[in-house]
Amino acid sequence: MRSLSAAIIVLLVLTCLSLDALAAEVRVSPWKNRDYYASIVFLSEGPITWRSTPPKTAGEEPTSVGRAYRVVQLISEIYDTLLVEEVTLGNEGCCKKVRGVSRVDLDGFAKAFGFVGEISGFEFVKWESETSFRFRFKGREFKLTGLGNSNLTISELSAPNPALQPTPQGGAAERRRSAPYR
Repeated sequence: MRSLSAAIIVLLVLTCLSLDALAAEVRVSPWKNRDYYASIVFLSEGPITWRSTPPKTAGEEPTSVGRAYRVVQLISEIYDTLLVEEVTLGNEGCCKKVRGVSRVDLDGFAKAFGFVGEISGFEFVKWESETSFRFRFKGREFKLTGLGNSNLTISELSAPNPALQPTPQGGAAERRRSAPYR
């Protein structure tokens, strides 16, 4: 019975350690270069969060303001740069303005998840909420949460072990796998 208890404890500890390895904190820093629109290869705006404020004086209408985040991908030569823009909207969606732009530390992300080589291969997948989205990087899928904070949390959603990844369809590996034995 003791060996079974010990085995369960070891498995629990290993599970906790492996779950920690699937997430990393990544920094964002202010982006000062305002002339980047010519380098954009992808832009997606997330859901808008609306907030209503009561009128300042009697007889006025309440005002509504919105906030959304945009994911912006730039490519310079072969390297990806990932920016997050915070945009604000006025009453009834008018007057959209970029309030701030931050650069995501893709180099820190790549190191945290064991990627080597050039920082390229980012692919946006979908928005999960107002402050989180899914993306792929070099074939592995991740979820980024915490937009609006100075640190973001990135969690891996797909298995990091290549043996656990689905095999590509139609390529040479598929032909070898389906070829009859002689």
